Amino acid sequence: LIILDGINGMFQKSADEELGYVQERKGIVKIALTTGTPLVPVFGFGHSNLWKIYADRWGILERISLRLGVSVTPFCGRPFGLLPFGPPYRTPIVMAFGEPIVVPKVAEPTKEQIDDYHKQLMDGFVATFEKHKTAYGWEHKHLKLI
Repeated sequence: LIILDGINGMFQKSADEELGYVQERKGIVKIALTTGTPLVPVFGFGHSNLWKIYADRWGILERISLRLGVSVTPFCGRPFGLLPFGPPYRTPIVMAFGEPIVVPKVAEPTKEQIDDYHKQLMDGFVATFEKHKTAYGWEHKHLKLI
């Protein structure tokens, strides 16, 4: 199962767009090819609304968080977004599973093979999002893979 997000996902900046930072993340595809394990794209609806993230407008905290591999950004949850590091807002979370992408077992996958299956995985993320977004109430949103 491959789920979008990570530290980059904490810095969602648009109410009309969900961002997925996966264009350069191809290691999981290489692992899948070397083991012959199918890739299953998964999209988690609602996770970007669990907390309110306080980030500076210059993106300094975002860059520091990405470099360290851990968030140094303050966030707030209930009640009323006032409690620092508080429990998340009561937001329904729905995990939508896409169609499995069957991959062959390859001892030494080539860059072309990795790129091909990575493209299929990206297409799977978009298809999964588009198929289920209306049921979640996000008709107005679209998914942008970066």
